[in-house]
Parts: sequence; structure tokens; C-alpha cells
Amino acid sequence: MNEINRRGFIKGLIGATSLVALDSLLQGCEVQPSYVDNVTFPAQKHPGYYENNNNSLADGKVASIQESVELIRVDSIYQKYVEDKPTCEVKKLRWHGSGTVVTQDQMYYYVLTAGHVALAEKERKDIFGNTYKLARQRIHLPYKNVNLELLAGELNDNLDFAYLRCPRVDNLKVMNAKIGDSDKLMVNDMVYAFGYPLSTGNSVTSGIVSCTYHKEPEKKKTKAKVHNEQFLFSSPISPGNSGGPVFAIQKGELYLVGVAVASYVYGQNMNIAIKINDILRKIR
Repeated sequence: MNEINRRGFIKGLIGATSLVALDSLLQGCEVQPSYVDNVTFPAQKHPGYYENNNNSLADGKVASIQESVELIRVDSIYQKYVEDKPTCEVKKLRWHGSGTVVTQDQMYYYVLTAGHVALAEKERKDIFGNTYKLARQRIHLPYKNVNLELLAGELNDNLDFAYLRCPRVDNLKVMNAKIGDSDKLMVNDMVYAFGYPLSTGNSVTSGIVSCTYHKEPEKKKTKAKVHNEQFLFSSPISPGNSGGPVFAIQKGELYLVGVAVASYVYGQNMNIAIKINDILRKIR
């Protein structure tokens, strides 16, 4: 069997983020923001168990959550380096993902997304081996015309998340749901995945928890890794869904239990989410 291509942070997976080249230099780009202390995040609730059907889901809950899910756009400029010296040649990249407005305070809205959406690589190489380093970057909500500032984030084999904030604006809405306990998820629990697949529009798909952890495919002479910070779910997702929220149901209420980050290339709805509990341990 041919080896599955690597895309993003998990070997054998493709990150659910769309990527296109820009035609002109970016306008209003900002330097990659630094981390900020004293991060705000909503209180976590522990519903005790989740449900494997949606019969008790209150009308309008899904539509209400959709209003808090936003398209995130990242515009980046990479500058070519030759023998560690910058040149005038640059490459322009743009990619999209999804994010959730999870809470607010008197000054800011706070947005949760995937790490590979907001955390750009500091250095890239083209097919000829040329080195390009990140020069400028702008993370923003294009439909709301507001920039995002990075507060915290992590991108490795186990975790893939970013927590951002933006100034308060009139046309953003905070999610009408509580933070769940992802450690209590069980196989066959009903889940909903929200996001902007292929950057086309705000959508929602339903499915189930297919595994409460993620085990990488077996390979010759390599022991398969098990990632307990992640779970598998069957709700269909596409490039652009990265960073979108995954919700479970308990007594007619929706609870945020994860962030969608990737999907297997050769699988049928074999999708991966980062558990919200493990994200909270890093943010708080």
C-alpha cells in the first residue's frame, strides 16, 4: 500500500485548510503577534454523559451555534533567503479555516480555532530547495473586517489549537452553548461539526464519535502512536473546516467537546478533533 501523504501536523492526514496563492502583495499585513498573558475562557461544565441521538435537541440550537462560527483568513508573505541573507523575492500565500467565538469581555471577543490555521510556519522551502522565511502575516475575519490577535496556541503530533481575540464589534455573536467534558465522550455519541468547508459557506454536519482516541495506522518497523488528546468522529468535513467546533448533545443542550483539525485521505469520514479538555489545560 502506498504511503499516505502528509499534510499539516499529523502523518498520514491532510489538514482541513484550503490554500491558494495571492496575485498581489498583501495590504495591511501585520507582524506575527506575540503571546499574551491572562487569557479569558468560559467556565467548563460537566454534563455527565452525552447522547447518541438527536431526538431531544431543542429547535434552533444548531442555528444559534452557526451564528458564532466564523470564517478565518490568513494572508502571509514569505521572503526568499540566499545564504541566510534576505532577497527582494517574496511569495504570497492565503489559506482559510473556521473558528468559534467562545466568549467575550468588555473589550474583546475570543475565538478558538486550529493551530495549523493560525500558526504559520516560520520557514518554508519550495520544490527547488529555496528557503523562504515568514516576513508578515495577517489573521482576520474577512466577513467582519476585523483582525485577530494570537493569545495562545500549540501545533504538534498531539495538539493543534490556537486561541485568539479581536476588538468588540457589533456583528459578532458568542456561541450559545457550554463547554463540555470531552473525557466523558463515548463511542456512538451524537456530534455536530460546524465550519466553512472549501470556504463556501457556514455549514453543519452530523455524525457520531467513532473512537475516543486516535491511533495512527500501523507501519513497518514503526510502532503506531496513540493520541489520547484526540478523538475520531464521522461528521463529514472538508478543507476549510479546520478549527471548526464539534459539539455533543446532553439533555437537549449542545456542549463544545472538540475542535476539528484533520481527515484521513483514504478513509470514509475518518475525521479527527482535538479534545476540549486538553486545550483548556494549555490555555488556563
